[in-house]
Amino acid sequence: MINSNEITLLNVRLSSTEKKITNVEDVVCIMHVSYRINDDNISLLFHSTCVEVDNKIFDMESEYKCPVEDYDDEKEMILNLVENVSSKVEELVAMFTSQMTVDA
Repeated sequence: MINSNEITLLNVRLSSTEKKITNVEDVVCIMHVSYRINDDNISLLFHSTCVEVDNKIFDMESEYKCPVEDYDDEKEMILNLVENVSSKVEELVAMFTSQMTVDA
Protein backbone atom coordinates (compact mmCIF):
# COMPACT_ATOMS: atom_id res chain seq x y z
CA MET A 1 0.00 0.00 0.00
CA ILE A 2 1.25 3.46 -0.86
CA ASN A 3 0.88 6.28 1.62
CA SER A 4 -0.81 9.17 -0.22
CA ASN A 5 1.06 11.63 2.04
CA GLU A 6 4.28 10.59 0.33
CA ILE A 7 3.04 11.50 -3.16
CA THR A 8 4.60 14.73 -4.43
CA LEU A 9 3.33 16.86 -7.31
CA LEU A 10 6.44 17.87 -9.24
CA ASN A 11 4.95 20.05 -11.98
CA VAL A 12 1.87 20.88 -14.03
CA ARG A 13 1.89 22.13 -17.61
CA LEU A 14 -1.28 23.45 -19.21
CA SER A 15 -1.71 24.21 -22.89
CA SER A 16 -5.00 25.97 -23.52
CA THR A 17 -6.69 26.77 -26.81
CA GLU A 18 -8.46 29.62 -24.96
CA LYS A 19 -11.81 28.34 -26.23
CA LYS A 20 -14.61 28.62 -23.71
CA ILE A 21 -16.80 25.73 -22.61
CA THR A 22 -20.47 26.35 -23.32
CA ASN A 23 -21.92 23.10 -21.94
CA VAL A 24 -20.00 21.24 -19.22
CA GLU A 25 -22.05 18.09 -19.88
CA ASP A 26 -20.41 17.85 -23.34
CA VAL A 27 -16.87 17.92 -21.94
CA VAL A 28 -14.87 14.71 -22.14
CA CYS A 29 -11.44 14.30 -20.62
CA ILE A 30 -9.11 11.48 -21.63
CA MET A 31 -6.14 10.59 -19.41
CA HIS A 32 -3.03 8.67 -20.35
CA VAL A 33 -0.52 7.55 -17.74
CA SER A 34 3.10 6.55 -18.07
CA TYR A 35 5.56 5.69 -15.35
CA ARG A 36 9.26 5.30 -14.68
CA ILE A 37 11.02 3.64 -11.77
CA ASN A 38 14.33 5.22 -10.75
CA ASP A 39 16.23 3.80 -7.81
CA ASP A 40 13.76 4.16 -4.96
CA ASN A 41 11.25 6.54 -6.63
CA ILE A 42 8.39 6.12 -9.06
CA SER A 43 7.52 8.94 -11.43
CA LEU A 44 4.03 9.08 -12.91
CA LEU A 45 3.20 11.33 -15.84
CA PHE A 46 -0.48 12.00 -16.51
CA HIS A 47 -1.43 13.53 -19.86
CA SER A 48 -5.04 14.77 -19.92
CA THR A 49 -6.85 16.11 -22.97
CA CYS A 50 -10.22 17.84 -22.50
CA VAL A 51 -12.58 18.44 -25.40
CA GLU A 52 -16.10 19.76 -25.80
CA VAL A 53 -17.70 17.90 -28.71
CA ASP A 54 -15.02 18.43 -31.42
CA ASN A 55 -13.25 21.44 -29.86
CA LYS A 56 -10.10 20.82 -27.89
CA ILE A 57 -10.19 22.95 -24.74
CA PHE A 58 -6.83 22.13 -23.15
CA ASP A 59 -4.04 19.62 -22.66
CA MET A 60 -2.56 19.17 -19.23
CA GLU A 61 0.49 17.23 -18.09
CA SER A 62 1.09 16.60 -14.42
CA GLU A 63 4.03 14.72 -12.95
CA TYR A 64 4.07 13.03 -9.56
CA LYS A 65 6.79 11.32 -7.54
CA CYS A 66 6.46 8.70 -4.85
CA PRO A 67 9.13 6.86 -2.88
CA VAL A 68 9.00 3.09 -3.20
CA GLU A 69 10.48 0.28 -1.21
CA ASP A 70 10.88 -3.32 -2.26
CA TYR A 71 7.89 -4.71 -4.11
CA ASP A 72 6.77 -8.12 -5.32
CA ASP A 73 4.40 -7.17 -8.12
CA GLU A 74 5.26 -4.08 -10.19
CA LYS A 75 1.90 -4.03 -11.99
CA GLU A 76 -0.08 -4.10 -8.75
CA MET A 77 2.10 -1.40 -7.20
CA ILE A 78 1.67 0.91 -10.23
CA LEU A 79 -2.08 0.33 -10.37
CA ASN A 80 -2.40 1.23 -6.68
CA LEU A 81 -0.36 4.37 -7.20
CA VAL A 82 -2.41 5.41 -10.25
CA GLU A 83 -5.59 4.85 -8.24
CA ASN A 84 -4.29 7.12 -5.45
CA VAL A 85 -3.07 9.88 -7.77
CA SER A 86 -5.87 9.93 -10.36
CA SER A 87 -8.26 11.69 -7.96
CA LYS A 88 -5.67 14.47 -7.56
CA VAL A 89 -5.44 14.77 -11.35
CA GLU A 90 -9.24 14.89 -11.60
CA GLU A 91 -9.28 17.81 -9.14
CA LEU A 92 -6.80 19.73 -11.31
CA VAL A 93 -8.84 19.00 -14.45
CA ALA A 94 -12.04 20.17 -12.70
CA MET A 95 -10.35 23.36 -11.54
CA PHE A 96 -9.05 24.22 -15.03
CA THR A 97 -12.38 23.24 -16.62
CA SER A 98 -14.27 25.59 -14.30
CA GLN A 99 -11.95 28.42 -15.38
CA MET A 100 -12.84 27.81 -19.04
CA THR A 101 -16.62 27.82 -18.60
CA VAL A 102 -18.75 30.60 -20.05
CA ASP A 103 -20.87 32.19 -17.33
CA ALA A 104 -24.58 31.87 -17.98
